[in-house]
Amino acid sequence: MPSRRQEEPAAAPCNQLNINDLSFGMALALTALEFFALACRRRRYQRLRCFMSLYAAMQVAVGGLTAQSASIGNISDNLANSQTTGFKAIETRFESLVTQSNQFANDPGGVRATPYYTNSEQGNLVQSSNATALAISGQGFFPVRPAVVGANGTTTFGNTTYFTRSGDFNLDKSGYLVNGGGYYLTGYAVDLTGVVDTSSSDPIRLSDLLDNPVGTSAVDYAANLPSSEDINFVSSPSTIQVYDSLGGSHDMTFTWTKTGTSTWNLHMVVPDSVSDGGTPPTYSDYDVTVPFNFNNTTNSGTIASIGTATPAAASTLAITNGVTLTAAAIGAAGNNIDMTIAAGSGAGLYTVTITDGTTTETYTDINNAPANALWGNLNTAIAAGPSTLVTSAVNGTGNLDPTTLTLPTAYDFAGGSNAEVYTVVNNSAAPENKAQISLNLAFAGAGAQPITINFGTYDKSKGVTQFDDTTVSVTTFDQNGIPRGSFQSLSIDSNGYVALNYDNGRTRTIAQIPVVQFFAQDKLQRVTGGAYEQTLASGSARYSAPGTNGAGTVIGNALEGSNVDIADEFTKLIQAQQVYSANAKTITTTNNMMQEAINIIR
Repeated sequence: MPSRRQEEPAAAPCNQLNINDLSFGMALALTALEFFALACRRRRYQRLRCFMSLYAAMQVAVGGLTAQSASIGNISDNLANSQTTGFKAIETRFESLVTQSNQFANDPGGVRATPYYTNSEQGNLVQSSNATALAISGQGFFPVRPAVVGANGTTTFGNTTYFTRSGDFNLDKSGYLVNGGGYYLTGYAVDLTGVVDTSSSDPIRLSDLLDNPVGTSAVDYAANLPSSEDINFVSSPSTIQVYDSLGGSHDMTFTWTKTGTSTWNLHMVVPDSVSDGGTPPTYSDYDVTVPFNFNNTTNSGTIASIGTATPAAASTLAITNGVTLTAAAIGAAGNNIDMTIAAGSGAGLYTVTITDGTTTETYTDINNAPANALWGNLNTAIAAGPSTLVTSAVNGTGNLDPTTLTLPTAYDFAGGSNAEVYTVVNNSAAPENKAQISLNLAFAGAGAQPITINFGTYDKSKGVTQFDDTTVSVTTFDQNGIPRGSFQSLSIDSNGYVALNYDNGRTRTIAQIPVVQFFAQDKLQRVTGGAYEQTLASGSARYSAPGTNGAGTVIGNALEGSNVDIADEFTKLIQAQQVYSANAKTITTTNNMMQEAINIIR
């Protein structure tokens, strides 16, 4: 048999030691311990690196879970706000993280999720029955401000301006336009002349809920008088309402009476007009200047002025019949002839005929044939303007066809003034020769009410004409007075103009809504209530009128829905769920591998 030393060659060095060889055994033992320590250090390093790689893999998987959680959070936010007015969807973008990456090694770094805002993407526009509902078609935002309503009902606005696409505005109790998020719409003020003040954008308020009345200052009238009607034909009355300075309405009635082949009387009645007293009219000397030549061309004349009379309940005028006036003609052919008529003097060419009881003065020529004539209300002065009221023609013999002027005043027993206008249409009417009469009426409690009656252009379609017809055809009968009005509705057009509509038919523009743009509007900071705040990344706000400088237009009676695509969000939701499960599987797998590594040590 072999000896004991020969039977155990692979035994530990310590087993080779004996009491007889102590020095050799100690040396051999020290050498073995050094090798063992080196081997242990190497195994610990390998195990540590193995654990570090597994731990990094687990951390990356946890980061993947976090990223997909953020994605699912954005998806859920989008789905929850899919019916929110003006909401803009939030997309999720993923970025990889790198700790070490080269040709020899790559350490896992993980992933990071960041939100991406789709503020520039248009949502669908839907109609709304709310007149104050607004939407923007195109780029831009509504400027708004937050406010605090105090206990006493006063509204205090902050200095910070926010921006929104949520246009579900309504009027609050103070007349401001506020949306569902509690933000108040701001805009430019517009004055009564229509000038827009772009210096500042302030909260829009509907404060002028009553529209002040405007007294009638002008009446426009045009009609055709039937040429085939018999003498003494009386037309049906035509009535229009005029307004005094307090907004009170009064009827003004026109009635035509045919007195000759081409002669009509216009009887105008305003029964509510009153005056405390008055005197009959007085006439002053006047000059008539007629430029003419003897080529049978149309010439014009200018009437001077007639003294003012104030109507009274009753008045009398003593007149001596047979008063004659003399007219002197001075000038050569082709030059102006100045005719001066001095009241109550001279004799011969012109005769003034006065009929007692009617206070009607008629100027006629020696043959008693009326020429162009105009009757005016003696309640006021009648003065010719730059345009001639009456024209005359010169015949081939060089005789002047004179101008006839009849100016009566009539009073009723109620003390009201009745104005009459008498005109003869002659073939010598000058083109674009307009006729006007000024009335100085007075209404109880409202004071004097001057009104100008515009009869258009004689012998023109826009004036008084005489053609064959069966009745008087009124083509124009308008006035510019406005009664007192109350707020009825609000309207906003595509240019952003905010207008108040009153029940008296009048509209007043009070503000213009600007559209605000940013170069990087997707970089705006979101705040609660569907609003956004300016940031350094978004750039400065640029205010523009709607439809200009690339800004969108304002759509009234409409709202912008969210730009969330539900089908797309469901697809992203499924993808996020799968990726989340994969990262969770990575964690469980890594955990099992770490357990195996731990078991190796055991």
